[in-house]
Amino acid sequence: MIKRALILLIVALLVLAGVFLLQYGIAVLGYNIYGIPKIQETSNELDSKILKSTELNKVAFKSKNDELNTSLRQLIAEKERYQLVLSQSTSSQIAQASTINKYEMEFLWTKVGNYASANKVRLVMNVTSGSTSETKNLEFTLNGGYIGITDFIYSIENDSKLAFKIENFKLEPETSDESLKGTLKGTFIVRNIIINI
Repeated sequence: MIKRALILLIVALLVLAGVFLLQYGIAVLGYNIYGIPKIQETSNELDSKILKSTELNKVAFKSKNDELNTSLRQLIAEKERYQLVLSQSTSSQIAQASTINKYEMEFLWTKVGNYASANKVRLVMNVTSGSTSETKNLEFTLNGGYIGITDFIYSIENDSKLAFKIENFKLEPETSDESLKGTLKGTFIVRNIIINI
């Protein structure tokens, strides 16, 4: 009788432990064994993320694909327009379009100097040899505040009479000249222009 009661008690405890494990899970040696509710919750979260990711992928992919196709159509239309203009242009028009700008030195000093004065920057402009015997490079060194230097560059880049293409721009604190301590030093170059010196 006691044996039977003991067996029934052990079976009842095992059933109770099984129900507890199925409901709440257990952590053993750093491993988590989840119960049924936790597994269902994790499964639902994962399903929700997969659904959200799938929807986002459909919408985002379609949107980006449409943007790409629109850009491609614009590029093809622009290319056709360019080829049409090119085919209808005379050789003198093509030669005129590809001519390098020629500048008088006085014009350059006046234009560039006025922009430097207007933006309160100290300017040094050196003329060096270009890539051909006819062309020259202009090497600029500017000292001043950040806004003055950037406004100066913006002004000369957007001046249609200068048509400068700025290269190798660098901006750093002035360290070489004691009298200019606390200012910024900007350097850049404009390559291969024709100057009548």
